[in-house]
Amino acid sequence: MKQASTIIHLVLVLVLVLVFVLCIVSGLAKAQGGAVGTSLPDISGVWIGKADIMLPDGLTRQIHRFEFIQEGPFLRGRHSWQIPARNLESHDGRAYTYDAVEPLLGVIGHDGTIHVVERDDATQFRMRLINRDALDFVAVESGQHPLVGHGVLLRE
Repeated sequence: MKQASTIIHLVLVLVLVLVFVLCIVSGLAKAQGGAVGTSLPDISGVWIGKADIMLPDGLTRQIHRFEFIQEGPFLRGRHSWQIPARNLESHDGRAYTYDAVEPLLGVIGHDGTIHVVERDDATQFRMRLINRDALDFVAVESGQHPLVGHGVLLRE
């Protein structure tokens, strides 16, 4: 009886050690695969949505349109925006206006975060996929023409 108890105890210890080793190996594989092996989302195409933007003079609702051409993790394209209510003007890098079309560059990070900058001014966007056809974004710009805002874009 004592010998059977010892064998059962030894088997349980071996099972626990095996489970522990498998957990470690699985965790290492995920960590290595997450940094390098993550598949990139396809965000090429046109995305349109609304955003609430805070400017120094107040809040405004804007319509945004992003056109992305994707080459691996890198993006280029255009960003169009407009303020339909014309309650405030925003700056496009050259002048105050109610609408603009600006060239952009971007990159998809290893964690899936999408970083986009406008080429003619200092506006930066941080985006993440909500699902295959929706992007959440945050916009920030510091300096002479600061703004902050957030919105949701839908794939057209």
